[in-house]
Amino acid sequence: MRIGVNPEKYKKLQNTNFRHRIIVVCYIPNTSEDYYTQSDQILDHCISSIVKTINKTTTAITLVLNQSCKEVDLIVQKHQKSLDKLVYFSENKGKVYAVLSEARASYEKLITITDCDVLFLPNWEKKMVDVFKTYQYAGVVAPLPMPNLAYKHNTSFFVKKLMSYKYQKIVSEKDCDLYLQGMGNSSLLNRNNRKHNWREKHFFLKHKNVIALAGAGHFVATYKREIFEQNNLFPKIKFENGLEDLFIDKPSDQLGWYRLSLTEVYAYHMGNRLDDFIQNSIGLESTEFAKTEDFEAISHDIFILSKILYPVRLFVFKLLHRIKWI
Repeated sequence: MRIGVNPEKYKKLQNTNFRHRIIVVCYIPNTSEDYYTQSDQILDHCISSIVKTINKTTTAITLVLNQSCKEVDLIVQKHQKSLDKLVYFSENKGKVYAVLSEARASYEKLITITDCDVLFLPNWEKKMVDVFKTYQYAGVVAPLPMPNLAYKHNTSFFVKKLMSYKYQKIVSEKDCDLYLQGMGNSSLLNRNNRKHNWREKHFFLKHKNVIALAGAGHFVATYKREIFEQNNLFPKIKFENGLEDLFIDKPSDQLGWYRLSLTEVYAYHMGNRLDDFIQNSIGLESTEFAKTEDFEAISHDIFILSKILYPVRLFVFKLLHRIKWI
């Protein structure tokens, strides 16, 4: 039986109204296999870099562990006070399941989804928010340039901005090199059947001195929450090529929103090995921060016809690409 009244009822405590949630998805089964030997250190640097570069009054961190090993528990204990939410799965559910279960349940208007091998660099959050503030139709913003993904689920960008986007070199050689170094693939900026490769020319927008590059990937990017409200489909398959396209990438384009990225590297893909760039960047802190009013200035309007007209945009985009207009 119950005796008395629960004292919590009289405390009148309030929840914190965050504006931005960062969801870190982690799967580290062991640290004995060669591929995973440094993965716990890399996770440590990932979380540390987030903590040192965000506005803690507006931004919360969720860590999702997909059946990870005991070494990961030590990292969690180290950062426990910095984590707003910690999710344990008893089995590896796959990235899409883990992402959707958290993103669909988030109150925050902006949601950053990141793998656990990303090093966040100073001022990334402020730069990302500036793009969302400046471009009403920005739906996804990646914190590093990904010019080779300009076309990926980005029909809205090329059709709506057909006469106003710019096409010239805007990403420096240094940032191109950093992107390729982190990804571990020197051919990503190659481009077949076009005069210029992705190093030489880029699609971008410029307004009020804020430049946004066309293209975003899904190992790290920030999304408007509405993107995850577009369908209630269940990811039956844990791992399958194209799952992230269907559940995470495509919905933004269907809403008529753009997939964009920053023109400089504000996040570095660490992969599974520490390198000199990582060692030299550890501990760096932001000097600029996105404030509550910055987040509140971002438009989240959805125009009903945008989703209806998606097939038309897709047809026009394919036509423009076929005739090499883009």
